[in-house]
Amino acid sequence: MKLVQPEGGCIDDVFHTSYRIDQHDCIYAVGDTWQSVAEQNRVGDSCGLGTLQGKSVFEQFSDAETRMIYAKLFERVRASGQAVCFRIHCDALHLVRILETRILPLSDKHLEVGFRVVSEQERDPAVVIELCGLEKPFITMCSYCGNLKNRDGEWQPLEEEISASDLFNVRDLPSISHGICADCKENFLMQLAAYRMRA
Repeated sequence: MKLVQPEGGCIDDVFHTSYRIDQHDCIYAVGDTWQSVAEQNRVGDSCGLGTLQGKSVFEQFSDAETRMIYAKLFERVRASGQAVCFRIHCDALHLVRILETRILPLSDKHLEVGFRVVSEQERDPAVVIELCGLEKPFITMCSYCGNLKNRDGEWQPLEEEISASDLFNVRDLPSISHGICADCKENFLMQLAAYRMRA
């Protein structure tokens, strides 16, 4: 993960997909395209505004590390009054998607977290399932580097684990839950410390 300034060259020129949180980190609004993106990722029912409104945004992250990272980012933006941008994976089983994420300060310590698509590439969902198995209702992916947690709980690049000859088809596909691997967590904390020193 790398903290960056907003860049050009993205598929989307503006941050259409977004959500807003209040000073207590509770979701109170989502952008116009939020629902359609949730449906593309096959989590539409669980991620609509009716389900999310009033809930802590931290309930939406699957692991403590990701919650800690975002808590630090929110704290940083509120304290500085300046937006931060970084890139993450927001993949579906059938799609590798890189997003630019922007956390924007609003009045009364509210924040807007917006996303725009940098790149998308289709893939066969069976590749992911062969690596991670179907024992769990979801597959864990690092939001920052895109590595997957395999059956043994180890983070592995997908392409190192599976070749095309291993693919198979399944009827019911599990959802992808986004977390953060140890390497990205360490890298992020170092960058955040350096970012604070420059401010």
